[in-house]
Amino acid sequence: MTKPPNNPEISSDILSDIPRSLVIIFKIQTGIERGYNKALFVSSVVNKIKTRAKNPSNRDDVIELINYIEKMNLWSKENNSKDLISNRSPIWKIRSEFLETV
Repeated sequence: MTKPPNNPEISSDILSDIPRSLVIIFKIQTGIERGYNKALFVSSVVNKIKTRAKNPSNRDDVIELINYIEKMNLWSKENNSKDLISNRSPIWKIRSEFLETV
């Protein structure tokens, strides 16, 4: 297994635990962590991003985190797992909306 991508530099304390949650989701999917519910971790990550996206001042942090999630999804696939956050998640729409308003 290769090492996951480096954590992004995030100014918000609430968003800074998202990279840790993504690693836990990966471990749940691969059977390393047992007894946890993947859906709860995914929901937590998505809801934190959605909440922070409501405030325009968090725009850069939110985009950086969504880009990091995309990198983690690729890393997960490289390590014989599946997407950590699915393509149907609303976070991808948030990123495209933010990028359109630039």
